[in-house]
Amino acid sequence: MNSPMIRQILLFGIVSAIISLLLACIGFGIVEFYKIKGESVSRLSSQIDMLAYNLQPTLLFDDKDAANKTLLSLKDDPSINRAVLYQANGQIFAMYWGHARKYDLRLRKDIIYENKMIGRLEIESIYLGINEKYRAYFLISLLIIIISIPASFIFSQPIRDQVSLGVVQLQQQSDRLRLLADQVVSTEQKERRRIAAIIHDHLQQFLVAAKLQLGMAVREMNKEQYEKAALSLKRVDKYIDDTTHAARTLTVELRPPVLYEDGLPAAFEWLANKFKENHNMDIVLDVGQIPTSLSDTLKIMVFESVKELLLNVVKYAHVQSAELTLKYEHGILTALVRDKGAGFDVQRTEKLSMDKGFGLFSIRERLKLINGTVKITSQSGQGTQVQINIPVTIEEKQGPREAVLPQEEKEDYKQKQGRKKITILLADDHKIVREGIANILNENSGFNVVAQAEDGIDAIEKVKLFHPNVVIMDINMPRLNGIEATRAIKKEYPDIDIIGLSVQDEKDIVVSMQKAGAVTLLNKAGDPQELIKAIMGCMP
Repeated sequence: MNSPMIRQILLFGIVSAIISLLLACIGFGIVEFYKIKGESVSRLSSQIDMLAYNLQPTLLFDDKDAANKTLLSLKDDPSINRAVLYQANGQIFAMYWGHARKYDLRLRKDIIYENKMIGRLEIESIYLGINEKYRAYFLISLLIIIISIPASFIFSQPIRDQVSLGVVQLQQQSDRLRLLADQVVSTEQKERRRIAAIIHDHLQQFLVAAKLQLGMAVREMNKEQYEKAALSLKRVDKYIDDTTHAARTLTVELRPPVLYEDGLPAAFEWLANKFKENHNMDIVLDVGQIPTSLSDTLKIMVFESVKELLLNVVKYAHVQSAELTLKYEHGILTALVRDKGAGFDVQRTEKLSMDKGFGLFSIRERLKLINGTVKITSQSGQGTQVQINIPVTIEEKQGPREAVLPQEEKEDYKQKQGRKKITILLADDHKIVREGIANILNENSGFNVVAQAEDGIDAIEKVKLFHPNVVIMDINMPRLNGIEATRAIKKEYPDIDIIGLSVQDEKDIVVSMQKAGAVTLLNKAGDPQELIKAIMGCMP
């Protein structure tokens, strides 16, 4: 019992028990007092009624000796102090004096004969036995208190041990959480430095080089050295491509598009490919039917946790393969990572402080925030199995509302409809990109950009209004991403062709967009002629 807190808890318990016992004894004493008082009053009332009846003839015949003898019968009752018989005029007729002590009760009884008072009887008495009971209660209370103190120490030992263990575990938990907080801050700073280094060493250098080449191209064009200017502009184009590639790589690392745009199953397929490329590890996937409308917070939590578990397999299991099972049943999302590697002692690991990285402890603590649990099964030399269970609340998606087209756009649309051109809807959350693409497309006399949308829901609404031949659909958009918007449009309007457009052109994104119903997926930074060819290819 080394902890001051445990001593305080035990002392508080003992004092509380003693106070409770004393209050109980006082309560019993009060109840007993009123009980004895009621019995005494009842007994004395009966006694005074009987005596008044017996003393009536002595008053009528003026027989004092008989009256004294009748009162003397009270000597066998130790509770009676004295009894006095008065005549009608108030003179004492007879009296019994038993004890000279303070009385508790005094009763008076008028003696009536033929509706006329002929005398009065007065008796004083005490509550017999109450003091003895009070002493007994006091001795019992004192005995209980004396016994309860050592007994509380003896019987509370298991509780004190549990409390002591809980205090130690709480302290360890606090230390580990503090260390986790330090690791979070440290990791954040490392990521900041890494991103700053990428921006400085790649993006800024490419942009500076592009600016220098543009300046050179301007000077060469002023000198009418057009061939040299064209060469400088080609270098600018290459630098812009390199800048776009560096930005795309950084974006994928920070926020895997496939996770947010196409959900966990596609994200884990992408992750399995990355582990094969980067770590030469085969991830055997078994993915069931997973709800598509999971919150971004939940998706990133599950994705990062599973990624951390797979990295642990790479670091410690010493195997070239692992299994990942993902399923959803009865409102619970379960992710199971299993390997047949080195394994470890779970209990020993639980007692160790986290010395680097986030680890299993961090995963457990992060999942607690969303009421998730982690179950670890492992033995040295027999592999490891980590199961994550998370209760899932399905988010209701905001559906498209009925759009009302402004009068100006209605008139403009009617004029454009009269022309026999390929009607196009542009959907992108960046206005400058929409305007740039619209300017390029409108240069072609066979194209007619009839409307623009700023997100997936807006795109669905505009499709209902304009029913274009082709939709140019960005992938990353607020409210509803391009993949979901494509799926919704193709379901209701299968005759409309959709061309995906994104700065991300990885295989997983391409496959997800094509599964949703898109004709193809093009890179935003690519040659505009590729987009024009794709639009022309949509027409019969």
